[in-house]
Amino acid sequence: MSNKHLATEDKHIPKEDNIEKKTGAKKSGKTIAALVLIGGLVIGGITGTVKYMNSETVRAKSLVSEYTDTDTGFLSLPQTVTVNQAYDLSYCDGEKLYNAITKNNIKYCEVLDEYYTSDGREIAVLNVTGTYTEGIKADCVEVNGTKIYMAPEGYELDGECAYRVINTSFTKVVEKQDDYSNITIPGLNDVQITVDEIQTKPFTDILSSVLIVDVPDGAVLNKNHECSATFRLAPKE
Repeated sequence: MSNKHLATEDKHIPKEDNIEKKTGAKKSGKTIAALVLIGGLVIGGITGTVKYMNSETVRAKSLVSEYTDTDTGFLSLPQTVTVNQAYDLSYCDGEKLYNAITKNNIKYCEVLDEYYTSDGREIAVLNVTGTYTEGIKADCVEVNGTKIYMAPEGYELDGECAYRVINTSFTKVVEKQDDYSNITIPGLNDVQITVDEIQTKPFTDILSSVLIVDVPDGAVLNKNHECSATFRLAPKE
């Protein structure tokens, strides 16, 4: 394990010795907005919109469209979903998912911490943490012609504006490199990056699989008649 220096092209990245390289390690779990899946019905947890998707092809296309970072070509399926049944659900055949991936020029695909590329090459997953400053107009009250500025809870006052520091973390997938010291994350302070070099599987492996919503054994529905599950690629029987 070796520490490397982060390039400082942006003034908001002052830290050094903050890239840690690991080989063959799994990245940590992440928080993903949940979906509710009810048979062929999909309810988007982010927008609250309802879409009827009884076609596996449509479901695969929608999943790829919704969860792909178009700037990097990285498709990361949700790690947490919510279902209203306590048993597994078949979401789409692997061939449907494969077709949606290849037709949308996906470079990297992640399904439950398993990574896929067109040729099964090694890639690098950057786990980034840092902070950034959010600024808003301060609350203002006028008393007898005098303006009084106040910062909302959690903010610090600076004249007519208020600021707060926000912690953030995210992952970024790039090609494997010999040297990661040229990586910059504009707009962040106190940046720290760990690099996990991971061997991927080829997209063609998805063809022999079925994308399922995997409900844990012994799961019990809660008071809303729901339970948590995960997307997983399972071998075709």
